This record gives sequence, C-alpha cells and structure tokens, in this order.
Amino acid sequence: MNNEIVPELEPLKSRFAPGSSDTRGPRVRPPKGQRRYAILRVKKIKTAGDLAAAARHNFRERDADNADPNRKDSNQVLLGATGSEEIAELWNARAPEKVRKNAVRALEYVVTASPEAMERIGAENSNAYLEQALDWLKERHGEENILSAVIHDDETTPHLQALIIPIDHRGRLNARGLIGGKGQLSAMQTEFATRVGANFGLERGLERSGATHQSIKKYYAQLAALDQISVELPERSVSVGSDLPEKDEDWRERASAEASEALRQTIAVSLAERGELSRDIDYLQAQLMEARTEVQFNREIADRSSLGVAALCALDGILRSPKEDQKGLIDRFVSETKRSWSKLPDAAKETIQTSLVQDFSLEPIEMGKKRGRSRETDLDL
Repeated sequence: MNNEIVPELEPLKSRFAPGSSDTRGPRVRPPKGQRRYAILRVKKIKTAGDLAAAARHNFRERDADNADPNRKDSNQVLLGATGSEEIAELWNARAPEKVRKNAVRALEYVVTASPEAMERIGAENSNAYLEQALDWLKERHGEENILSAVIHDDETTPHLQALIIPIDHRGRLNARGLIGGKGQLSAMQTEFATRVGANFGLERGLERSGATHQSIKKYYAQLAALDQISVELPERSVSVGSDLPEKDEDWRERASAEASEALRQTIAVSLAERGELSRDIDYLQAQLMEARTEVQFNREIADRSSLGVAALCALDGILRSPKEDQKGLIDRFVSETKRSWSKLPDAAKETIQTSLVQDFSLEPIEMGKKRGRSRETDLDL
C-alpha cells in the first residue's frame, strides 16, 4: 500500500498529528508507535469453573473472538498441560487436602509487549522474550506449580499465557503471600522489566500509585473492536477523478483502507487518553476514601477510647485495693470488660494490652475466649 496519505485525509492527519495547533479538538500525545513497554499482568482465579474456562480459552477448545482460527497451529505449548482436562488433573495433584472456600485457586499471567515493539524485535526475538518470561515465572513460582504455559501467535500481538497454582513453601494455597498487594505487584513489574524486558530493549510502563490495568477480557474486546473498524468511502466524482491516473476502484480501496487505519489510530489514542483519565479518577477516589476512612477511624477511637482509659483506671484502683478484695474485683472487672471488649477498635485494644504488659507487668488477656479452667490470679504487688 502506498504510504502517502490521500489528499482527502490530509485534514484528518494534520488535526491529530502530535503537537498540532488545531483548536477544533484536544491535542493528543505522541502515537503509540513510539512505545516499547514490557507488559506483565496477573489475574486471580477463584473458582474451578473459571480455571476451566481460562484453560479452554488458552488451548482454543472454544472459539476465541480475538483469534484467527487459520493461525491456530502457530500457537506453542511451552510447558505443562495440553488440554483443559489435564489442567484439572495437575491442579488436583498439587493442591492441599483442605482448600478454603475463598481461596485463590490459580493465577493467570499474561506477558507481552507494546504491539509495535513486538513487531520491531521480530518473531524470533519475540519468542525468545516470552521464553525468558517463562523462565522468570519458573524461578518465581517453581516449575512444578506451572499448570500450563502457551504462546499465542494467532492474535494481533504474540503473548504468553500461563496458569499457575499459587502454592507457597509450606504447601498451602497462598496467592496473597506470593503476589501481595499493590506495592509488591509494582515491585514485581519493575523486576520483570529489569531482568527480562531490558534484554530486548523493552522498558517498564509508567509507574504511578493508584494506576489500574483493564481486565484481560476488556483488553481483548477492545483489540477485537479496533480490528473491526472499517470505512468505505464513496466513489469519486467525475470532475475529481478525470485527471488522475489511478482507477476509481483502486483509489477507493486504497483511500478506504487509509481512512480506516487513521480512524483506528485516532480511536486507540482516545481510548488510551480515556483510560488514563479513568485511572486518575480512580486514584483520587481512592485517596478520598482513605481520608474518609482515617477520619472515621479517628472518630471511633475518640468516641470509644474513653472506655479503654476507664478500664485502665479501674484496674489501677483494683491493684491498689486490699489484697483480700482483689480477686472478687478482678472477676467483676473481667466480666464487665468482656461485654465491652468487642466494641473497642483494634487500636484501643492494643493500647490496653500494651499498658497491661508495660505498666502492670501482666500477660495480655485474650478477651472472649474460653481457656479451660479459669487461671488463678496471683498478684504479688
């Protein structure tokens, strides 16, 4: 296809060019073609049904809207199971005997890079990049815990999808211990980009607390939608096309293809801009929620900490009373405190326990738990 844009599309090109001074719409960032990000995403799978569905997608046992069925044979199974039934067998073989109802049953990793970066490094290096990514996952989770690892070459951008059972060193399902919260996930992104992505000229994506990635399902849906965008231009008028050597049919095909590509790029940039704006909003909302939570927490402590102070004062009075009266007073104190203990915030409980240990040299009391025979209180004060 001729790389020169047709005259009819020149206004569209100039309007959306980086740094354009056109005032009819917002200025946009440089095109995605300049990006070279290493992309690593992880998703928690919490049910056996979701794990089976992910496996069927990865092994193309069901139709994938975003995949080209004619390129299915180009996919590569690098490790583990070769079908969804085998995934279930491997999971059952590795899982502990007792599994909590709310346990994360598997982790699904997706490894790829910016589409233009994958195209730039070529098919051979793309495979090498994804194979090194698998080596990194083996080191992180243990090869024995990788249920399957598949390279998909039948989609727009080659990528690795790996299903992993999150078993820790104690043999327990412990996804949180392995991938942690936002801080640990951010560190994992940095480590991956440094140890794997950098070997292929890839860098870490923009790091910002509060940033969230779209779901894998939504990501695929957007890619598929962009691929479906098409523009059919009308035929040229006789006066316009009479002096041009290009046939009307050829012109229409070429111009429509270029118009479609220009529209796809414009929409892709708009989606990226909207995604970043959405992340900014999420970040600010999270900060607001944290502030509200902190205010509420402090308010609860202010409202209820008087109970903790009163308890300490009461205990101090008991300890200063005659020794023959202490046991009865302590029994009454414990009975009253148990009724109020559940209402205390954790911070107030911690304050009381700390004071018992430091100020009165007593062992912390576990309120509300039966401990067999009541321990005799022997206070030599």
